[in-house]
Amino acid sequence: MSRSVSQLGLPPVLRTIADAAGLSAALKLAQDRGGTRVYVPHRVTEGHWLAELVGLDAAHAIARLYAGENIDIPLGLTGAAQNARRTARAALDAGASVAQAARAAGVTERTVYNLRSRDGRRNNPDQGNLFDE
Repeated sequence: MSRSVSQLGLPPVLRTIADAAGLSAALKLAQDRGGTRVYVPHRVTEGHWLAELVGLDAAHAIARLYAGENIDIPLGLTGAAQNARRTARAALDAGASVAQAARAAGVTERTVYNLRSRDGRRNNPDQGNLFDE
């Protein structure tokens, strides 16, 4: 695995797939089937969904790893969303507008508004909890 791939923050399953079948195959698999469980057959043939998605050679490499297994495909890069939220929070804390924080973090303004709203509720001791007894 190249240094740049290891720095992407791939979950272990995708990292293993990237090592065996290439980064492109791992990312395509995460994009198309992320968040689901898939069965990897012992042999992949042309026309199989996995071969269609990542190519026959990459599908064969994945089948060598996980033949006959059900594997949970992660959604993709780990930490990407957390890093974006952290960047947006830091920008807001530094006095940036919602639009500026969204651009800095690479997210939508709606995401920053939601983040700010959640943080405000969590950090406001004057705000009562509706469900406290």
